[in-house]
Amino acid sequence: MKQEWANISNEEYHNSPKYKWCMTHSGLVEFAKSPAHWLAWRDKPSETTPALKFGQAYHWLMLEPEKFGKYVFVFEGRKYGKKYDAFLGQLPEGALVVSPDEATQLWDMKIAIRKHLIANSLTRTGTMIPEQAGFFKLEGYSFWCSIKPDIRNKNLQLLADVKSAISAHPVEFSKSVGNFKYHWQAWLYLAGARVLDGFTYKDWLWLTQEKTYPYPVVAYRATERMLMRAQGQIIPLLSQFQWCIENDQWPSYFPDDRVIDIELPRWA
Repeated sequence: MKQEWANISNEEYHNSPKYKWCMTHSGLVEFAKSPAHWLAWRDKPSETTPALKFGQAYHWLMLEPEKFGKYVFVFEGRKYGKKYDAFLGQLPEGALVVSPDEATQLWDMKIAIRKHLIANSLTRTGTMIPEQAGFFKLEGYSFWCSIKPDIRNKNLQLLADVKSAISAHPVEFSKSVGNFKYHWQAWLYLAGARVLDGFTYKDWLWLTQEKTYPYPVVAYRATERMLMRAQGQIIPLLSQFQWCIENDQWPSYFPDDRVIDIELPRWA
């Protein structure tokens, strides 16, 4: 491996054995549970769910419309049986199949993005670098990290993540940031982009869009306080990950040689 931005597929980025030892945002979330959880997660193939397929089609339409046109196909009817199997047999590798209702939903969401001043300017083809994977080492650590920002805009010196959500309301999205550790992603991606591009990016944005009509769009910026909080939470994890690699030990919640005293919960 070498320190670089690389044009690789989403499948290769997530499932290639070459990158399995890279620390990622998702990996940090798993490692925070325990090193054993990270090791199990690393060896598990990426899941493909209807929600993830819709999210991939959404990202292609918003950021890489040429891929949407090449890999997303509409099928009317039930997705099983001889007719559906014959349809699948004609598709290119990596294609996604959506229903007519989903196709309409995606295009209506695209229209809403185009009407939003900031989202429209940041997702226009030619103004940004979409979905490019970056591989790097942070100072003081021997292991590789990897990132894949949805949007990298060197002129504006910002990175952005495009998210479809049940709710884009600030109260609900703030909960999502905390629950899914999106602020960890912001910190890691900004740190990696700084290493790879040689300058400090000024901002991290989330372009968040609701998946139901009228498909409202909100641009949220990670605050300096949020990023500092993320750094304080991530650095101990990186140090622990370094120790696990050096010692080839991947304990669960506690080391195997410890017995933990436990009390009843307060409500019992």
